Amino acid sequence: MGDFLQGEFNFDAEGDEQGYQSWIEDLERQQQEFARRYNVVLGCRVRVTIRGFDDPVEGLLQPDTPKTKPPRGKKRAAVRFRIGGIAVDRRDILGIVRLD
Repeated sequence: MGDFLQGEFNFDAEGDEQGYQSWIEDLERQQQEFARRYNVVLGCRVRVTIRGFDDPVEGLLQPDTPKTKPPRGKKRAAVRFRIGGIAVDRRDILGIVRLD
């Protein structure tokens, strides 16, 4: 077997601001894609069935993705929304109906 040269990782390096901005833009794009897929508009009134909830939740569909850098060593957040005061990961939304 040939020699394997592995690059060196620098886990103490500061994050790249351009990379962070790209991440934020990607999250915003994913939120818009979600809204198009379910034919809803961010800021509209919806009824949502959420995994783990007995009853659907009604309220305004708002993005809930952090706009600040996560603390060092923390995993970046998934795309999330806020509905009727409840923060929910998009993967936990089982059904959504636009009310207006």
